Amino acid sequence: MKLQLRVQVFARLREKLGRDEISVSVPPAATVASLRAAIGELCSHEFANLIRVSAVAVNGEYASEHAILKPTDEIALIPPVSGG
Repeated sequence: MKLQLRVQVFARLREKLGRDEISVSVPPAATVASLRAAIGELCSHEFANLIRVSAVAVNGEYASEHAILKPTDEIALIPPVSGG
């Protein structure tokens, strides 16, 4: 049985996707790394690098690639920002 996770997206990702949240299907006990891979499959190839370098926050804190996700987690994908 797959888990359905809601992921908030920000900045350039939100602009490129045209929405501020996506729904991603992952296997039970999915990690941040497997979530990132599932998001990459949903998005076009042009987003692959941006997704790879984006930070993932779970419940308001940056998460490691090995963190296990739960269906109740608040998840955000935050691309790097540049500016000066």
